[in-house]
Amino acid sequence: MKRSHWWLLGGGLVVVALGAAAAVVIPQVLHQQRVAQYNETVEQINTAFAQTQHAQLETDRAIVLYALQLDEAHAFQAVVEELAGYSDHYFSTESLAALAGANESLLSRLADDELEEAEHDLIAQARSMIDEHGYVWQTDFLNLDIDAVEQLLSPASATTPTPVADDQVTTAVLEDARDVLEAALEEKQQVDQQLTVARERAQSLIDELEAALVPLTQCAFEAPDQAEQVLVMYPDAAVEAVTQLRDSAAMAAASVDAKVFTTNDDYAVVPVIGEPDADKPSFAATDSWRATVIATHLTKYSNAITAAWITDAGSLEDALGFNPYLPFFALAAP
Repeated sequence: MKRSHWWLLGGGLVVVALGAAAAVVIPQVLHQQRVAQYNETVEQINTAFAQTQHAQLETDRAIVLYALQLDEAHAFQAVVEELAGYSDHYFSTESLAALAGANESLLSRLADDELEEAEHDLIAQARSMIDEHGYVWQTDFLNLDIDAVEQLLSPASATTPTPVADDQVTTAVLEDARDVLEAALEEKQQVDQQLTVARERAQSLIDELEAALVPLTQCAFEAPDQAEQVLVMYPDAAVEAVTQLRDSAAMAAASVDAKVFTTNDDYAVVPVIGEPDADKPSFAATDSWRATVIATHLTKYSNAITAAWITDAGSLEDALGFNPYLPFFALAAP
């Protein structure tokens, strides 16, 4: 055989050897790439599941807190409506008109609010836990954020896929994982949208309550001076009525700008005037909750005005034969 033929034979053997090696190496490389893609997909699935779970928990918290705040909002609206119904001896004409406007706005906002059936189930569970554990803050939800109601929700079980072994990763397995990822991302998007809706709904309620703070603030600032005018008109009012009138008017006014609040011996919420008592808990206030606190003190102030003219009416009626103030201090018709 010629020398050139030996070279040709040698070259052919090299090509065969390379081909054999490629037949082994290329599938291994492709499998490694497939495994890497699969592991990356599984990691993305886990991330999507975790984010979805977190968003769902935030949504549930927002729903529960909203429902509990909604209860307080309905009670608050009733108080505003009552305050708006008094005569101008209790509040100025301008303040009464502003209160009436706030009441109408609150009624409109609350009338359009309906909870879905699934939300009712979630809220029922939360109320059950409140009844079971007796949370002391259950009437002050307007002063809380969604993290505070975490204890009212049962923790959801985490969902994570079980990855297959590397040697079991086939093209079909990879495609299945990609399908799971696509579904997980779609679910995440849906839950994110639900969270956005829940947050917007909750914020709209808070905005409405905060808007009512404006006329309530106006009334609170008027109350101390108006209280003194009332006492001039009723010099024989009972001492208890006088004390309550002045105290409640002062508390309402102080609540407008108070940095922190506490509770008194009767467990009523009062503004801290001066330095907080180290032996008593004190807490900051959201504007929506501040509005309810002011409204509560204004209710006490209004009740004290009524008590003042009632307790003074006896002496006036005995002296005059009739009560000259009664027609002017009667509550406005509802």
